[in-house]
Amino acid sequence: MTLIARREAISRRELLLIGSTAVAQAAHGAPGSSSHIGPGWASILDFPGADPTGATPSTSALQAAFDASRRVYLPEGLFTVGGDGVRPQSGTELRGAGPGSVLRQLDGLTNQVLNLEGGSPNPALNLRDVILRGFKIQGLVGSLGFSEHQHLLRISGATRILVEDLVFEGYRGDGLYLAGSGRKGDPRHNQDITITKCLFDGVNRDNRNGISVIDCDMLRIESNRFTRSTRPNMPGAIDVEPNKNDWHVIHDIKILNNQFFANGGGGGSICLFFPYVPFKSPPKGISIEGNTIEGAGVDDLDKGIFVKHLGSAGLDQPEHQVVIRDNTVRNTQHGFRVAGLRGVNVEANRFIGTSTSPMVGSANNTSGCIDVTIFRNQFFELASDPTKGGDGLQIFTVANLRVIENTFSNCGRTDGTKGCAITFSGGQSSNVTMRANSIKNDQGRTQKAVIRERNHKLASDSLDVSANHWAGLRSDLPDQ
Repeated sequence: MTLIARREAISRRELLLIGSTAVAQAAHGAPGSSSHIGPGWASILDFPGADPTGATPSTSALQAAFDASRRVYLPEGLFTVGGDGVRPQSGTELRGAGPGSVLRQLDGLTNQVLNLEGGSPNPALNLRDVILRGFKIQGLVGSLGFSEHQHLLRISGATRILVEDLVFEGYRGDGLYLAGSGRKGDPRHNQDITITKCLFDGVNRDNRNGISVIDCDMLRIESNRFTRSTRPNMPGAIDVEPNKNDWHVIHDIKILNNQFFANGGGGGSICLFFPYVPFKSPPKGISIEGNTIEGAGVDDLDKGIFVKHLGSAGLDQPEHQVVIRDNTVRNTQHGFRVAGLRGVNVEANRFIGTSTSPMVGSANNTSGCIDVTIFRNQFFELASDPTKGGDGLQIFTVANLRVIENTFSNCGRTDGTKGCAITFSGGQSSNVTMRANSIKNDQGRTQKAVIRERNHKLASDSLDVSANHWAGLRSDLPDQ
């Protein structure tokens, strides 16, 4: 397929992706598209200054609606919002008629369109019980370009927030920003946030992230779609990354059943990065399950799952409790990379057609791992790039590693110059178990089962290698 044909195919797929979400949102939106939907609801059109044509700002009208009612309806139309955005009260529901109900960023001075902010470091005083459902928030990245700190929806110091069936389109910074501080840099904590059935469409991959998370305890990101998001020097479509403040909380984060297509980012489509900070309550409880990440296959910008805590894990460090399970990652730059973590389970995933290798630990060996299990995954046609390592799985510094019942199929460079199922690269490892893994090599891309490079120090007295099926290929670590 030519490059032009591939780009056209990608465009068709993106349109299908966006269209199918819009149909679903129309089905779940408010009944009807009139200016009102029933008793107890206030419409933005009830308030002076509302302009459904977008010709003049509707900021004051929407704020007046929030001040007057806990149930606000946004009918079909284009409503522009400027400044620091509008702020709903606790207990508010804002409902639209579907993607035809649009809140648009007014201009280059608009910091966010909707601002859900509590005013205290005490979570008991958070803004709470807000529902946003069934409309589009539109940014101006297409005309104004990238602006890292201009977002569409900002949430800071909030509890029990539901964001459902929204379209985030053309954001200059983030589509949705879960902040962790107030205006003066004092702490804010978010609790029990759900983001579901939304579309995050960055339009041109000249954004920061679809979702950024600085602080949250109990976050559920489920059944959303992400496409055309994130420039190469920003983290990814989803970025969970607390700032260098010891008060930030990252607990019980669930990223479930989302779809990613044709995104950019320097970390991964799903990226979690924790700085080297003595957190008062360290990050823990990360579940990444049932997601599908698919690369566009044109410019190799897409990446898979990336989870890193800067610095090497220690035995005195609490477990991160990271679970990466039942995901499909296809045609991306890498499948997964984990580093600096204690307590990681990578299970029953499918990594297909990546150009480079999945990694445990980091290439510079500054972020080793402890207690890593890689179990029943499928590594299929990985590490195809002739300029890269050619490894189905690359391992750096790690202690207590279990690689069990995985299948490595046709891993290695496409030019046949190097292919290996598992490589122990620079660094050191101890308490390593490799059991009941298998290789399929009908394309001849894999020349060796296991390589231990000379600069890797492996503790042989704690090594357990048994019951592997290496398809007749040689291993530097033969079964015992």
